[in-house]
Amino acid sequence: MKQARGRLNEPKSCGYIPEHFPEGIRFQLKEYLILMGQISGINGAEINRRIAVYAERFQIKSFLQTPLKKCSKGTMQKAGIIQALLSDNELLLLDEPLTGLDPASKNELLDILKELKNEHTIVFTAHEKETADLLADRVFVLEGGRLRIDGAFPTSEEQMFTVSAKVPDHINEALWKDLQATVKKQNGASEFTVAEVNVDELLLLLLQNGGSVRDVRQKRGKL
Repeated sequence: MKQARGRLNEPKSCGYIPEHFPEGIRFQLKEYLILMGQISGINGAEINRRIAVYAERFQIKSFLQTPLKKCSKGTMQKAGIIQALLSDNELLLLDEPLTGLDPASKNELLDILKELKNEHTIVFTAHEKETADLLADRVFVLEGGRLRIDGAFPTSEEQMFTVSAKVPDHINEALWKDLQATVKKQNGASEFTVAEVNVDELLLLLLQNGGSVRDVRQKRGKL
């Protein structure tokens, strides 16, 4: 895939959390992490130091000698996270990194990512708005396969709202583009999703252009 426009800067290194480990893997948890560190070019003493630090933080020291295939799903998730964190990667790709973690480990990972975000680029997916609130500087929200939001995500004080309205066919969608509002057709009406700060302006635009507002409500729950 090639970019449509602009300049592409490729990171020198990229870390990620594997979704699955190879079936029949024979390594113990620590052996696997050591191998991943060696592949990344980290020297032996430093690998062991980093593994010890992260094993302590994620409370898996007692599982380091356990065959990876015999570890619980949560422990394997932690092993994948440590794999991603071992190297000083310029880019971290994390697909729902909090899934499967116990509450203490979720908080620990959030703390680690907060520590790293100023010096590394972190791209992650999440269904929980709270995760984006805590970590993200820029958010892309996808809904129905389409980009719904691209920009700074509203804070807890600036929630998202849905506006249901009957919109005349002649109204140009460009009217609400600057408001970062997105729209989908539902039950003969248009349903807008917009940040609280832009609700009033959207309502005014709709009414001034012949629209009929049916419902306005705060959007709660998942992204």
